[in-house]
Amino acid sequence: MGFPTTNLITDEQVISEFICPICVQLVEEPVITICTHVFCKSCWEEWLSQVNSSSKCPKCNSVFMQVPSKVTAPLRTGNPLAWRILSRVQVKCPLDAHGCQWRGEYSEIASHLTSSESHLSRGSADSVRASAEAFKVQGNQRFEARSFQEAVKLYSKAITLDPSVPSYYSNRAAAWLMLGAYNECISDCKAAIELDPKLVRAHVRLSKALVELGDLIQAHSYLAQASQNNPEEPELAKEFARVSSLKLAFEDGKANFEKGDYYRALECFEFLDNSCSAVPIQLWVARASIQAGLCDSAISLTLRIIKKDDKNAEAFYVRGLALFYAGDMEQGVKHLKESLRLDPDQTVVAHSLKSLRTSMDCITRARDHALKRQFQETVRLLSETLEYCKFPEKAPLLAAMFSERASANLRLQLFPDALRDCHLAIQIQDDHKEAWVVRANTLIALGRPEEAREDMSRLLKIFEHDTVFRHWYDKADFEVRKRVRPDYYTILKVSTVATESEIKAAYKQRALECHPDKVVASGALTVEEAEAQFKLLGEALEILGDSTCRRLYDEGYDKVAIDQRVQAAQRAAREGDHKHRY
Repeated sequence: MGFPTTNLITDEQVISEFICPICVQLVEEPVITICTHVFCKSCWEEWLSQVNSSSKCPKCNSVFMQVPSKVTAPLRTGNPLAWRILSRVQVKCPLDAHGCQWRGEYSEIASHLTSSESHLSRGSADSVRASAEAFKVQGNQRFEARSFQEAVKLYSKAITLDPSVPSYYSNRAAAWLMLGAYNECISDCKAAIELDPKLVRAHVRLSKALVELGDLIQAHSYLAQASQNNPEEPELAKEFARVSSLKLAFEDGKANFEKGDYYRALECFEFLDNSCSAVPIQLWVARASIQAGLCDSAISLTLRIIKKDDKNAEAFYVRGLALFYAGDMEQGVKHLKESLRLDPDQTVVAHSLKSLRTSMDCITRARDHALKRQFQETVRLLSETLEYCKFPEKAPLLAAMFSERASANLRLQLFPDALRDCHLAIQIQDDHKEAWVVRANTLIALGRPEEAREDMSRLLKIFEHDTVFRHWYDKADFEVRKRVRPDYYTILKVSTVATESEIKAAYKQRALECHPDKVVASGALTVEEAEAQFKLLGEALEILGDSTCRRLYDEGYDKVAIDQRVQAAQRAAREGDHKHRY
């Protein structure tokens, strides 16, 4: 809604480019489109909401392919020259009919209307009431233009002139509600209801303000009484039904939280959070997220709350818990201290701070002992902490502690204990990389590389480009292939330190013994078995008779891997020789 053209002093034809094509008034809070047409911001937003995705200019019908946020810009920044021209348009006060003689530039009209001194001179009772009503009309226009602060000031002027009109308080309550000033909204709603108990909008706005403050019980109780007193009001009945569903969801969420069903509790609280923006509800979402192991989500949510209100002690407490259980123990303790500083009477926070400090001290000392390779002390300290601490069952820090104890047990060669701790860590956090690595290392140490390879294979399907999982897959695969490869030393019946000449002599002797014609004639083996055995003799000589191949074989590589490495070395040598020549 724009500024009435009836109050223009400057010729309307001169400023025709600043007449909003939608409301046909002088533009307020003007925006300019990419096709250079100017609209009131509120009119443009309402137009977009009506035409949905088929965004087009209502003046020239140009179709906008860009997202709505890229189609317009504030006139002040989009065309500064046009903004200055618009600011200097001459206008008269909208209360001109009520005796105001003010004339000035368009840029000054808002400050004139909201000035505490203007328009408050007392005249006849009818004149005062007419002025108050005019201020309400101006406030409504500012409200429609989404200039809520200015609307509050104009409604306040109307109340000052005539405090007996309930709609003035109700309208100001609506502006307070849009500004997020919920306590002020409640105060104005109560004043309006006191003047007119049947003013439905005041009842509804009071309920909405209570909901936004997170006081669902009070909102429900209040609406139950209001609905009983006004049984034939559909708007009141609709709001009562809405608040009843929110109250039921809140009670279900708390009940699930108390019995430990944190995922169900989180669903209930998130439903509430989507229905209102109450900070207490958001803190319940954060608490349930922490217990469900979604600490990162809780950290992000509480940060948004603190940015809006850095005096919210409860938000600092919940954020501190989220940070601590996510593994950032120092920041967690720091936030709990800040919560106590803001509200020293919080006994629950003081108890939590003491407990978490003790846990942090034990975990820090356990990690120091691990660095010093004092693994028995690491296991002892972590075990003590895990025994007495009351961490959430899905806390990432808990998974890290089990993983670190598993690593210490691996170093102590307590393999069953290491596997048990890896299992516990992975149950808490199924993508805990350190736990999977310790498990793979332990399985290889136990001679079960097949299981390690299977684990890493499954993980690589999810984390395809993870170099750590790829490394441990290759290592496990290496151990599996090492176990199933032929023992060439046994086949040739030589020791692992035999010389090249001893290997060749042994091959000749074994070739005579294992020649297929001789073996098949004796009936010891079938033709296929004899040929396979003779082929292995040839492979044994090929690998052990070459110093490079033999070194790779002694390192654990099988024939396929040895051939690959030899070919790679030969290619590298050829490429190096080519570069050297040219």
